[in-house]
Amino acid sequence: MNVDFETFSEIDIKVGSFRYAMDKSTEVIWIAYGTDIDNVKLWYPGLKSPKELIDHINKGGFVKGWNATFEYAIFNYCCHRLYDWPKLKVNQVRCTQADALALSLPASLDMAAIALGTTQQKDKRGKQLITKLCK
Repeated sequence: MNVDFETFSEIDIKVGSFRYAMDKSTEVIWIAYGTDIDNVKLWYPGLKSPKELIDHINKGGFVKGWNATFEYAIFNYCCHRLYDWPKLKVNQVRCTQADALALSLPASLDMAAIALGTTQQKDKRGKQLITKLCK
C-alpha cells in the first residue's frame, strides 16, 4: 500500500524524521493511501481510523513511500500516540526513493519524474500550499 503523509509541527523537519515525529506538537494533517493511482483514499483527523490501511498493517502488509523513513516515523511515533494505530515493523516498509537511487535516478521526486519522462509531475502550486499549511 502506498502512503503519503502531510503533517504540521512547531519544530522544523530539519531536525530529522524521528525527532520531528516524536515532538508533541507534530500532528497529521492528512494521509493519502492506496494500492494504485486510481484507488487513492484520504484520511484526516476527525474521521474514523482508516480500517483498510490498519488491517493491511496488522496483516504484515508492505507500506511504500518516497523517503519512507518519514512515513515510518510518523506511523510509529505520531499516529500510534495520537490515534492508537499499530506500529509498523521495519521489514514492512519499502522506500521508493531508495529504489530510484538504486537505478541511478535523482533523489528528488520531481527530478526523478522528469528523468523518467512521466506525464505526471508534482504540482508546484500544491507544494507551495502544503508548505504554507505545514510551517
